[in-house]
Amino acid sequence: MPEHLSARLNRSAPLNDDALQAAISAIDSANGEDPNVIVFEGRSWPRAQLQGVRATYWLGELDTSADPAVTIAARAHHLRRWSVNRSSFPEGRAGYHRWKREARAAHRAAIEAVLAPLQLPSDVVARAGEFAERTSLTEPGTQLVEDVACLVFLETQYDELIERLGDEKVSDALRKTTRKMSAAAIALSPRAVASGRGRTAAAHRAAAHGEPGASGFGLDSQ
Repeated sequence: MPEHLSARLNRSAPLNDDALQAAISAIDSANGEDPNVIVFEGRSWPRAQLQGVRATYWLGELDTSADPAVTIAARAHHLRRWSVNRSSFPEGRAGYHRWKREARAAHRAAIEAVLAPLQLPSDVVARAGEFAERTSLTEPGTQLVEDVACLVFLETQYDELIERLGDEKVSDALRKTTRKMSAAAIALSPRAVASGRGRTAAAHRAAAHGEPGASGFGLDSQ
């Protein structure tokens, strides 16, 4: 994480490794109930569970000593996402934003419910829920969780969206995604986009829209 963000992050109460691993295991167990299946590197996963695992990976790339609340929030950023179905909300921009707000509030509530039996420090659970809800990107912990969520989106959903919606509509999603990301996360983006087509589309669309940091999608970057 950039030094200026690290300096601004008020850390939660410390957790020992066993307590943190218990929290991660509880999140993974809950996300293992996701009926949506995704194939990643030849293995089938419940989608929310894979997205939590990959969020932990990308968090490690951004910050090797993340606050425990950030670590939990990243793992749980799509906790029980399938229970708040997009199809239950109206079509269009207003319906989409309402779904996003309610889904993120549901993640926060799910974190509290899933972690309650573990009796973790209350400030860790509260801050993890706050970071997972992602209501204020001015908070460094929230920005970290937003960064990993965006990288996971690029890694696990971007190519699917290209196939389903086409390049033009997906380019708008890309523009909105990169707008929320830190420079450090944008620099990791070429590694997150899975396919050649997706990487090419990302590079062309980001450059075409003149996004700050669009060079992070350079085709030759690794």
